[in-house]
Amino acid sequence: MRILIPFTGVSHTELLLSTKHLAMMLKAGVPLFEALEALAEASRGKLAKVFAAVQKKVEQGEQLSRALAVYPDIFPSFYVKLVAIGESSGTLSQNLQEIVTYLAREQELRSRIRGAMMYPVLVLVVFVLVFMAVAMFVLPNLTRVFRVLHGDIPFMTQVVIAIADFFKAYGSIAVPAFGFAMLAFWVLLMQPFIHPVTHRMFLSIPLIGNIARQVSIARFSRNLSLLLSAGISLHEALTIASNAATNVVYQNAIKKVAVPVMQGEGLAAGLLAHPSLFPGFFVRIVSVGERSGKLDEALAFIASFYDQEVEATTQNLTTLLEPLLLVVVAIFVGGFALAVITPIYEITGQLRR
Repeated sequence: MRILIPFTGVSHTELLLSTKHLAMMLKAGVPLFEALEALAEASRGKLAKVFAAVQKKVEQGEQLSRALAVYPDIFPSFYVKLVAIGESSGTLSQNLQEIVTYLAREQELRSRIRGAMMYPVLVLVVFVLVFMAVAMFVLPNLTRVFRVLHGDIPFMTQVVIAIADFFKAYGSIAVPAFGFAMLAFWVLLMQPFIHPVTHRMFLSIPLIGNIARQVSIARFSRNLSLLLSAGISLHEALTIASNAATNVVYQNAIKKVAVPVMQGEGLAAGLLAHPSLFPGFFVRIVSVGERSGKLDEALAFIASFYDQEVEATTQNLTTLLEPLLLVVVAIFVGGFALAVITPIYEITGQLRR
């Protein structure tokens, strides 16, 4: 079983910028092997080595598409296919520009989602760090005061004392262990063998599942539209689009849709078998596109529509999460304040007697 290690691959931004530079150089008339050499010198890390190897193969007479196909973890199948079509038709720079447009829209989609999740994640991280700092450095001093109380200690204060005792005894182990557990959990979520479970789970979560569906449909529509407009057959385009899908549930569904299409049925008919993944609106637009002979344009419209839906939904999610997080933080802060103030008030009352 292959284990994926974070931060060892090529980022989406790096691929976008490299493809953009390559398209610009070819459009300006720079020979392909010289453009690849320039990319190898300008790139860093793994991508620099990849372009250097690709440049050598092209210089030896191999086609660019075949040289890129050796690195499927960097250059997806739709990327390689469009490059191959560009080579055979003499439109390589134009096809690369189409890829740049596709990757740029994908980048915008990712940025919207990350931007929507940035605030709640930041609030949670700051809250956890502040809580740990208070538990390790503030609570131990307060517990010395609480233990001089005569009589019953309030329940909330007992909880605070227990937390302080725990961090005093195990804090040097618990904090690194918590950090390592979070990192291990994140790495686990990135592994392909767990994706069938996690991707299906994400689709079932309210709001988040809706965003995941919208993102998957937008990506599928954009990819399929790009491939069809390049002259690729529908069945082959579906096969390539399934490999480009990042959600395993959608990936498997698209592969199933390709089967009846290969047997002569229309795309809309295949999509109807998966109503939970492809809504009626989507299927109707696809059906209209098939009847009019403009399926690629219909899919481009759908991609644009769902891009806007993702933006609206992520904004709604952010609007919902902001007050919810504030309420949760307020409850914890208020509980801690009561746990500290109540016994201090009792001590003050005892001293007055």
